[in-house]
Amino acid sequence: MDCAPHLLELPLHLGVMTFGAVMMGLGGHDIRLFHMLRSNLAGSGASGVFTIEDNGIRMVDLAILVLGAITFVWGIICIALAAKQFKGRKGNYSGEGTALWLPVTLFYLPLLGAWTGVTSAYTAYANTRTWSLSPGPNYQPPLTEGQQYAISRIGQSFYNSNANPISTVDSFAALGIPGSAIAPWNTATTLEEVNALTLRYLRYQIYKATVICAWMTLAVVFTACVVHAAMPFVLRCLGWTREDKRKREARQLESKEYA
Repeated sequence: MDCAPHLLELPLHLGVMTFGAVMMGLGGHDIRLFHMLRSNLAGSGASGVFTIEDNGIRMVDLAILVLGAITFVWGIICIALAAKQFKGRKGNYSGEGTALWLPVTLFYLPLLGAWTGVTSAYTAYANTRTWSLSPGPNYQPPLTEGQQYAISRIGQSFYNSNANPISTVDSFAALGIPGSAIAPWNTATTLEEVNALTLRYLRYQIYKATVICAWMTLAVVFTACVVHAAMPFVLRCLGWTREDKRKREARQLESKEYA
């Protein structure tokens, strides 16, 4: 009995490629969201009153974007190397799921370490840090109703992960809405109070999705790394590799001689 390890590994490498693409998209989306909101704020009446701070999570987003791109390309390379094992049933003889088994194993190890660090960092940031506002040169407390409305638009943008246009108004009455319509932002009169309120919106939809996908990516990379490294040894121990034809003939000849 022999087993084709490349058939077992192909779904794992496909998963590595897929999750690499997903994480690349999520990291890039968050970076774009901050960029768009800062651009919208710069063109609004609240420009110069306050600025949006990412408090370091943008660097983690950048790391996810780069690592996701590397993982995506690496998944494609591993799929190509696994496909090479079909020729002459090389994988059945060696028990190795890809060509260049050792280099692939050695690359998977730092990739796994990188995803462990990035996933841990993003989980910590998404649960302990959030966006905040810092005062600009035109900041003068208390905040006006127009500035509170602009802040509510920023908060809604982060919560829905969509960069809404940011505008200011003279008063809530000018919009025909009560102040409670933008609660709890209508209660904040200083930026310190605004930043305290952002703690209620730590787990944005995009952060939830990114944290879940990051842990799933880590699990897939870990599984692919372990399976790829252990497969040859396990199959040989179980006797599930195909015996080389010349070795088999030599063994049969030797058996006949002793007989």
